[in-house]
Amino acid sequence: MNVIEFNKDLVIDESKNNVVVLADFQTFHLGEQELLLSAKRFAEKHNKKLIVLMESKYDFNNNDKAKFFTLESRKGLVKKYNPDYLVLFEPSSKNTKLKLDEIINIFINNLQATDIFITDRYSINDKYYFKDVQEELSKKFNLHLVKELEIKEGVIATTDLAKLMLEQRTFKSLKEVLGFNYFITGEITYEVQKGFELFDIVRDKEISTLEEGVYAAILTVDGEKFNSILYVDHLGQQKIHIIERGDKQFFHEDVYIELIETVRLKGELPENDIDWARNKDLEKVKKLISN
Repeated sequence: MNVIEFNKDLVIDESKNNVVVLADFQTFHLGEQELLLSAKRFAEKHNKKLIVLMESKYDFNNNDKAKFFTLESRKGLVKKYNPDYLVLFEPSSKNTKLKLDEIINIFINNLQATDIFITDRYSINDKYYFKDVQEELSKKFNLHLVKELEIKEGVIATTDLAKLMLEQRTFKSLKEVLGFNYFITGEITYEVQKGFELFDIVRDKEISTLEEGVYAAILTVDGEKFNSILYVDHLGQQKIHIIERGDKQFFHEDVYIELIETVRLKGELPENDIDWARNKDLEKVKKLISN
């Protein structure tokens, strides 16, 4: 997968035989996954190049520092579909403020597109009604509409629904929207407490949206999985207790942490007896993960 920053001089593949996928790709919910899979199958069948367009930055509910997924995680999720190109748009640039006809010219001249894949409710920049977008795109390209995915009766997988589930810290419900456990990534730096071992986790500059609380988690490092308890303090700093880690060393290891469910948020258990509270956390985490 070639990752390219968009610029006005960009020209991809002179063959003019490219398939372009358009979506938010903020949360990678099941609907966006179905869109990517449909475009990939079509491109492979017709021997065309597959291009995924994705904004490189976005805010989470008007918090420009918080991200549903980091950019690197989003790149990794796209890579699973093995597109030929991932083209990143800078949202603060002029690109996201272009008129529809200007965007169409980019698809023709820069991306050399013949086929466009969008969901049947997709609207560019929230400026154009989705029917208008479909009408204009169909004049210039082979337009492929992928029906939004219903995950259960009357419930459509959408970016807004995924964000709502994350805000509510209902990770099992969020998994139904994503099709996989919500995850964060980072590096374990050092042990901050012995006895009931806690390790610091360093994240990159794109911070997570997790509130202060305790979470049941599964930590993966070097392909091994460990049931864990994730603690997030009032500053958003994260520490993790690894259950039955044995002799495994974690210092300075890159880790992948799946969030299984919320154990408790701030104030839901008394904090004056830390050992009692942690034992309760441990009991609940084991039960949540085993289910």
